[in-house]
Amino acid sequence: MKKTIFTMALICGLTAFAVSQSKVAFKINAGMTSGSVKSDIDGEKDNTDDVVGFTAGVAANMALGKHFSFEPGLNFVQKGGKETQDQTSASVILDYVEMPLNLLYNTAGKSGQFFIGAGPSFSYGVGGKIKAEDNGVSGSVKVKFGNGEGDLLKPFEMGANFLTGYQFKSGLALSVNYNIGLSDVLPDSESGSWKNEYVGLKVGYRFHSKK
Repeated sequence: MKKTIFTMALICGLTAFAVSQSKVAFKINAGMTSGSVKSDIDGEKDNTDDVVGFTAGVAANMALGKHFSFEPGLNFVQKGGKETQDQTSASVILDYVEMPLNLLYNTAGKSGQFFIGAGPSFSYGVGGKIKAEDNGVSGSVKVKFGNGEGDLLKPFEMGANFLTGYQFKSGLALSVNYNIGLSDVLPDSESGSWKNEYVGLKVGYRFHSKK
């Protein structure tokens, strides 16, 4: 836990230093996610159906020359998945604070610029809920994050992020990203593995850069 907090604090500090040394534009964004889970529990592999969630956050875009830029962000992201079989259905929605660190390549267009990029992401679970329905009877339980016995999932998750979109000169931006979990978030690795992934669709606004 302490190592995780220290790592994220160090990343924030390095990012703040980079912002202070570069030409930077700030962005806000919001949109929807479509998440699923890849699991392998007790030897049984499973890919869940997609569940819809919400995302919102901020980012700082720092120019690294004519075409490249570095864009760290801090987002609230909902991940998870759902399954339906006969008269039984279950869904899990997980709330994360996520820090993507993307390197972007930008090309000029008539009304703005197209961008494409990738980078690592670091997420920390802050809440969630599991909902189930069986033959018309429904119920829900809260997700408990932690590394001990009785905890459903580890709070810290590392992933890889890929994104593309278009930045209009007016400041409006449209983007889509794909994030795949690289770390197993099950506390007991002997019982199997659980990895999140999601696709995000976002609308954002970019404020003018500092000169």
